[in-house]
Amino acid sequence: MQPVLKISNLTKEYQLDGTAFRALNEIKLTIPAGSFTTVVGKSGSGKTTLLRIIAGLEKATTGEINYLSGSSVQRPAFVFQEARLLPWLTVEQNIAFPLQGKLEQVELSQRVKRQLQLLGLTEFAAAYPAQISGGMAQRAALGRALIYETDLILMDEPLGALDAFNRRKLQEELQTIFAANQKTVIFVTHDVEEAIFLGEKVIVLDEGQILAEFKVPITAENSQLFTLKENIITSINS
Repeated sequence: MQPVLKISNLTKEYQLDGTAFRALNEIKLTIPAGSFTTVVGKSGSGKTTLLRIIAGLEKATTGEINYLSGSSVQRPAFVFQEARLLPWLTVEQNIAFPLQGKLEQVELSQRVKRQLQLLGLTEFAAAYPAQISGGMAQRAALGRALIYETDLILMDEPLGALDAFNRRKLQEELQTIFAANQKTVIFVTHDVEEAIFLGEKVIVLDEGQILAEFKVPITAENSQLFTLKENIITSINS
């Protein structure tokens, strides 16, 4: 697969009490188009910082992010841990909000309708955030990201606040949604099992560096997945 972006020697430094703290240290990473990459690591390993720089929410100290020519990832979509829906808007209005006034109303309505159907939210289009479950709210947040029709979706622990049942259900839905849309996804999580379940490749970050990369077999027996999980955990704790 062609790469959708290449990250070269990406470094991010902060000043803490007059001392330089390196959150990312010369990250080198290639993300194939249409792939689902998961990123795991301890708190403070640099996972969210990496996503925020790719999204353009922060600037790197040094290094480059090069996008595939002709792709629409110059404005990647970002899904946060919390749904962050506007409580005074309906589900339909929340999904439309990022492009309100930027598209003709007919096209915007068509895009919103597609997202509602894709995410199973058509019946809840007129509901307000307080009237829907946490899982539905996260689906609406995903719809708000997908409506951009960008090639790249960045997700920062979007399922972390859900209970185990809703989390697993939404994991399965995410697999279906992204397989149908052929989007490129970079997904940050603390959950190694989630990283393996969703990802085609799992990247382990620690102290701002890539410790290891693991390819997830498309068809794998439970014993293989257990071994993969143990190898990832060992890498994180090394």
